[in-house]
Amino acid sequence: MSDVAGAAAAALAGGDNSTQTAAQQTTGTTIEGAAATGEKWYSTAPPELQGLVEKKGWKDLPDALKSYAELEKHLGADKLPLPKDENDADGWGKVYDKLGRPKTAGDYKFPEGVDTAVVQRLAPELHKAGITQKQAEVLAKLDLARAQEAMTAEATRVKADDDAAMAKLQSEWGGKFNENLEVMRRAMRNLGMSVQDFSKAGAAIGHEKVMRLLNLAGVSAREDNSAGLGEGNLGFGMTPNRARAELAAKEAELLKRAHAGDKAAAAERDRLHRIAYPE
Repeated sequence: MSDVAGAAAAALAGGDNSTQTAAQQTTGTTIEGAAATGEKWYSTAPPELQGLVEKKGWKDLPDALKSYAELEKHLGADKLPLPKDENDADGWGKVYDKLGRPKTAGDYKFPEGVDTAVVQRLAPELHKAGITQKQAEVLAKLDLARAQEAMTAEATRVKADDDAAMAKLQSEWGGKFNENLEVMRRAMRNLGMSVQDFSKAGAAIGHEKVMRLLNLAGVSAREDNSAGLGEGNLGFGMTPNRARAELAAKEAELLKRAHAGDKAAAAERDRLHRIAYPE
C-alpha cells in the first residue's frame, strides 16, 4: 500500500497519532517536523511571516504567542471602534469626544480678547466639526493675532492718510491754511461733528476729501452770510464785513483794555482783525 493510502487508512481507522498525513510527510509542515530535521521552527511559514519572526526576534512559538497576547491585551484596554463611513455621525462623535471635544458647544473655553459674538456664533459649528478644546484655543489665538495685525495695519494706513492730507493742504493753501482750518472747525461745530466723526469719515473716504468738503461748506456758508442770510441762522461764524463793523464800534475800548493788561481784550481785537482783513 502506498504512503498516501496508508495514511488515509490510518485516518479512517481512528487517527494514529504516531502517523503523519501524506502532506506532512512530503512537505514537513509541522513545527515538530521542522525541528526533527534541524530546520528553524518557523521555516514552514510563508516567507512574509518568516521575515516578521526574524524581525521580532521570537525564539519559538510560545514566545510569538506571548507577544501576540500582550498586543491584544493592550489594544483591548482602550479600544475605540472606527466609524463605519463619513456619514456615521454617532461613530465620529465618539471619536471626537475621545480626542477631547467638549461635551457641548457652550463648554468651549477661549482666551481673553476674542470677539464674544463671533465665538457664540461659531462654537456650534466647531463642535459639529469635532474641534477639540486645544484646537479651538489654537484657532482663537490665530484669529486674535490676525485681527490685531489688521487693526495695526489699518491704524497705520489711516494715520499716513491723515498726515498726507495735512501736508498737501498746507502746501496748497499756504498762509491761508489756519484760516481755512478755522472755517472747517466752525463747519464741524455747526454740523455737530466731533473729531472722532471726522476721523471715521476720513478713514472711510480719505481725510483730504473730508477736509475739502468741510472747508467748502464753511466758505459757502460765509458767502451766504455776506449776502444777508444772517450768521445766526447759519452758525458758520463772522463775515469780514461784520468784523469790520465790530472793530469800528469796539476797537477803541478794546485797545484801552489791552493796554491796561486785559489779555482777553487784546485777543478779541486780534481775532476781529484776522476776520476783517483776511488778506
